[in-house]
Amino acid sequence: METAIEELQPSYHVGPVLFMTAQLKRSLITEAGAWKCAYGKALNEKCAKEMDELLEFMDNLLKKLLRPTTDLDDVRAHMASLGDIRYGMRLMTLNCRSRILLKSSTKKVCYATEVAM
Repeated sequence: METAIEELQPSYHVGPVLFMTAQLKRSLITEAGAWKCAYGKALNEKCAKEMDELLEFMDNLLKKLLRPTTDLDDVRAHMASLGDIRYGMRLMTLNCRSRILLKSSTKKVCYATEVAM
């Protein structure tokens, strides 16, 4: 988005009026950076909440797995819990990756926006 803003012409002639776009460009770039920072923060909070829910889910499954196995139904319940753990680990890996990518891409923008303000 910033590149599209930078590509705007430095001035526009509309009849006898000359519009200079330098200050508009700076304002738009600052606003875009602030929006990215806010979006990244909201997404980070959402992912943190999901991560907490997933960790709670994993703790509950661990408690199920620590129960003693006495018959075939217990074995089936343990196997189902292990399947749930595999599924939860896949989700956690995807959430962590997206969170890390977003954090690294917005960190520079957020810092530049804070310095400009």
